[in-house]
Amino acid sequence: MEDSANKILQHLEKQGFFAYKVGGYVRDKLLGLPVHDIDIATSARPEQVIGMFPKVIPTGIKHGTVIVVLENQAFEVTTFRVEAEYSDHRRPQIVQFVNRIEEDLGRRDFTINALAMDLRGRIIDPYGGQKDLASGLIRAVGDPKLRFGEDSLRILRAVRFAAQLGFTIEENTWEALYSEGHWLREISVERIHQELVKMIEGPNPILAIKLLSDSSIFPFDDWNHIFQHVLQHPGFSLMKERKAPLDRWTFLFAATKVSDVPYFLQQWRFSKGSIKKIAEMVFLCQMDIKSERQGKKCILKYGTEQMIKAHSIRSMLFPEFTIDKEQWESWNQQLVIRQPSELRVNARQLIEVFGRESGPWIGQALAHLFEKAALGEVDNHFDNLIIEARKVI
Repeated sequence: MEDSANKILQHLEKQGFFAYKVGGYVRDKLLGLPVHDIDIATSARPEQVIGMFPKVIPTGIKHGTVIVVLENQAFEVTTFRVEAEYSDHRRPQIVQFVNRIEEDLGRRDFTINALAMDLRGRIIDPYGGQKDLASGLIRAVGDPKLRFGEDSLRILRAVRFAAQLGFTIEENTWEALYSEGHWLREISVERIHQELVKMIEGPNPILAIKLLSDSSIFPFDDWNHIFQHVLQHPGFSLMKERKAPLDRWTFLFAATKVSDVPYFLQQWRFSKGSIKKIAEMVFLCQMDIKSERQGKKCILKYGTEQMIKAHSIRSMLFPEFTIDKEQWESWNQQLVIRQPSELRVNARQLIEVFGRESGPWIGQALAHLFEKAALGEVDNHFDNLIIEARKVI
């Protein structure tokens, strides 16, 4: 990726333009962190960039941004610019192209992101970003209230960067977070969702939640209720150890006993797939298995691995109500059959024996027979299954 990015910079320079790798790439490079993408800033106008490379996607040409595809890598290339008159505390209404990288860096959110690197590795750092990286500080570029007023999502980004990097938020920036947090109500739910996901699924969800709670910047009572209750939970310190995103979200909602998890997640724009997985796991974590039969029925419906995972999380929430992995595996081994296909009777045979039209009764009967046969309560033989079926048909 870096080789391809350098080729783009080299080509832009040959054509007489300035070009730099900027922002997150430079920050992570200086910190020795993995690089996932590289953004490029240049003095070339968008139409000039389009004419210089064989494959260019004009995604945000109005704001000076195009995507240059080189060697199967995509790079966002943006013309040096300054911005003004932000609407809805998110998007600039006026974008003016400029010729100096220093002006472009002045529009960015934090000093650690207001960095540029040229083809020879020289760092452009007009706002002390390298010093703040060394000190572990998140500091707004210029007046923090102005920065947050322009784009209020930066409020959450400050918290996210602090949590991801283990940094401290600089005093004036912290005060501005506190005073300007109400503007987050002007930001779309989708954008807030993206930042929350990055925090909870990032390297330090514990610090992210503490910062959100301590700063009182989040103007959403439902989330604040979750944050406050999770912070008080004795198992909260274990949350960081759980790397799987599903485990973390499950802990978050199971620990705080959100009354309607699917509805809550839908309101906050989680995907349908995520809603299904999280809601199911929360349900299983909160389920109190009181008998062997109930445990075996759960295995039949959800699978052994799912039950082991759920009760592993449950052990963090309610240590006194824990069924260990060995118990689940033992119950699984005791099941006579584990798949409906192993049942010695099928839908066609039920229709023939009972002389009825096809309908919902078939699925209900087969589900009943499968459970009975799997639990060993009815022998898995055709005649025995038909006798049992007569009880429910």
